[in-house]
Amino acid sequence: DYAALVGLTPGLFENVTDGTNAHLVALDVDGRILAREADIVDATRHNRIRDIYLLASSLTVDEVETLQRLGGNGAAGALDARGLRPRLNPRRADAIAKADLIVYAPGTQHSSLFPSYLTAGLGEAIAANLGATKLLITNIQADAEIAGASAVDIIGRAVHYLKDKGRLATPTPALVTHYLVNDPGTPGVQGETYVPLGRLDTLHDPRLVRVGQYEEGVTGRHDASKVLGPYVSELLRRQRVRRR
Repeated sequence: DYAALVGLTPGLFENVTDGTNAHLVALDVDGRILAREADIVDATRHNRIRDIYLLASSLTVDEVETLQRLGGNGAAGALDARGLRPRLNPRRADAIAKADLIVYAPGTQHSSLFPSYLTAGLGEAIAANLGATKLLITNIQADAEIAGASAVDIIGRAVHYLKDKGRLATPTPALVTHYLVNDPGTPGVQGETYVPLGRLDTLHDPRLVRVGQYEEGVTGRHDASKVLGPYVSELLRRQRVRRR
């Protein structure tokens, strides 16, 4: 229905999950409960998120107060116990298995991307495709829900959720083959607007980190040709070789 509404081929856009409804809740580093997605993305806050959770029902005011009284670790345990994990859309599982290129796009991390990585079976499906190039693209500019986070922090959290919060023993290179990190390249430009690089040397395999000016001018948006061009070109080259 959505594809028909916007004039796209059916199946081009699909839900990553089986459609199970879930409610997003976050816990910040100070033990404060962010009970709604709106609280997580609120531009008037500078949220430093400790963890996110998917629940079968939204939290009531009384439940939020009870969790707050438990403190950070207590609230984390209680929310984990209530956690819901939607299953992977079987049509997406088939597409992932056949994919030559998988892209973890930049965007609102804690309210959109990381929750989708918690889909049961997603990390395993991606890891099982050993032939695909898998790009993780970090944000260019900061927003309310990654306040104070570096590109390395974003990478670490993405891998954390793809591994079901560390419960899966999947080797990281099976999930991500390349990290693409933006560097404005101009001294003094970084400031608070741009996401800082962080300690790139702490990544498990720094050979796979690509650092460059991936921004389209000074728009805050990625330049698609810079980001994806080399990988799409290599894909097409490999396809031509296979045909020959």
